[in-house]
Amino acid sequence: MNLMTTATILPSQTLLANDMGSSTNPQQTPHNALSKLYLTGLVIASALLINALIIWMLCSLNGMKMPAMQQQQQPITVMLNQHNPPRPQEQQQEPQPEVKPQILTVNLQMPDPTPPTPQLQTLDLNLAMPNMSPVMVSVMTPPTPAVVKPVTRVTPKPKPAPTPATPQTMNSDQVDTPPRELASNPTPVYPDREKQRGRTGEVTVKLLINELGRVEDVQLVSNTGSQRFVQSVMQVIRQFRFTPAKHHGQQVKVWGIKTIRFEIGE
Repeated sequence: MNLMTTATILPSQTLLANDMGSSTNPQQTPHNALSKLYLTGLVIASALLINALIIWMLCSLNGMKMPAMQQQQQPITVMLNQHNPPRPQEQQQEPQPEVKPQILTVNLQMPDPTPPTPQLQTLDLNLAMPNMSPVMVSVMTPPTPAVVKPVTRVTPKPKPAPTPATPQTMNSDQVDTPPRELASNPTPVYPDREKQRGRTGEVTVKLLINELGRVEDVQLVSNTGSQRFVQSVMQVIRQFRFTPAKHHGQQVKVWGIKTIRFEIGE
C-alpha cells in the first residue's frame, strides 16, 4: 500500500520542479506566476485527495477481506458433551460393632487318683429255719448178704525204654577219638601278589565237623597276614574231609581248630 502511494506522489513532485524552474524565468509576468501557482496547488490538492481516496479504498477492501479470511481460517470447535449416566449412590455400609471375644473360663476338677473306699453296710439277716416236724418211718430192711470181693491181679506195666540222649556238640579234645584230616584235601592257593612281594601269613579257622566227617560251618578265629590269605582259605575249606569223631563208640559232631600257614619255601 505504501508503494502505490509513493508512485502517485512522484508526478506531483515533478510538476513542482517544472513550475519552480519556470518561475525562475525572469521573463514571466506576475499574473502568469499566480495562475501557475494556483494550478500547482490544485494539482497537489487533487493528488492528495486522490491518494487519500485510494488509501481509503484499499483500507476498506483489506478490512472486508480480512474478516472473510478470518472466518475461513477460524476453526470450528465442536464441544461434545458426553452424557454419563448418574452413578448409583454407593450404599454406605454401617460399621459393624466390634465383637470382643469372650474368654471362657473352665474349671476342670481333676478326679482324685485314690478311689474312695466303699462303705459296706452291715445287713442283719435273720434266717429263721422252718419248723420241721420229724417223720418217723419204720422200714423193714432185709439182712444184707455177705459180698465176696473178687481178687484182681495187677500186672506190672512194662517200663518204657530209655530214650537215647541227644548228642551234644563237643570239642575235638573232649571225645575218645578226635577227627583226622584226610590227605586228599585241597591246598589253598598262595595269592600271586603276596607271593611276588614275599609276604607270609597264617589263618586260623574253627570248623564244625559232623558225624560223616564233613564241614558244616566255618568261623574265622585269627589272621596274621593279608586278607587275600583269608579269601584263599575260605574258598577250599568247606571241601575238607575228616574221619568222623567217636565218643563212647558213637560218631559225634565236634568243633575243631585248623591253622593254615602261607610260607615261601627256599
